[in-house]
Amino acid sequence: MARTNGRKALTLVELMAALAIASMLMVAAMRATVGISRSQRLIHRQTDPAVRTGIEDLLRVDLLHAQRYRRTSEGFEMQTTASLNPRTYELEHIRSTVTYEVKRIATRSVLVRRQEPEATGKGFSELVCLSVRGITVKAEGSSEGRLGLWKPIPQAAIVTIGFERPGGAWRTEDFRFQVR
Repeated sequence: MARTNGRKALTLVELMAALAIASMLMVAAMRATVGISRSQRLIHRQTDPAVRTGIEDLLRVDLLHAQRYRRTSEGFEMQTTASLNPRTYELEHIRSTVTYEVKRIATRSVLVRRQEPEATGKGFSELVCLSVRGITVKAEGSSEGRLGLWKPIPQAAIVTIGFERPGGAWRTEDFRFQVR
């Protein structure tokens, strides 16, 4: 570009281009910062005792009303004599199949609870917890057994959930239940 007065300076167009590039970089940096802080908040919330208690209460209600269970490749399912009303979360005595499974959503693994009442056929799914590697159920003092084989609900059951920790490490936690 030729300059008429011989001074070295930015033109208005060059200045506008530099500002546009700088603003795009700032937006990208802000998105990354917000994403990191959101992930840290969710992981911290997951280790919160209130979240653990919520998962434990949900599992207890389902196991207390379950008649039999079987392992699946993503988790386990139970045939129960009661289900939760999706609007009120009140317990209703309707036979249903309840499934706990780990699903992949984008780059995250999440624990999902799916309930399918036999009478209405109107099932629903809910997100139980973020950053879960796996979930299994077994009778206390026994091995997990084969996939797809229906078993009666034991007197004492152990549900093991693998959780993600900050930094990408994993930890497992056992939930013990006296069912009968």
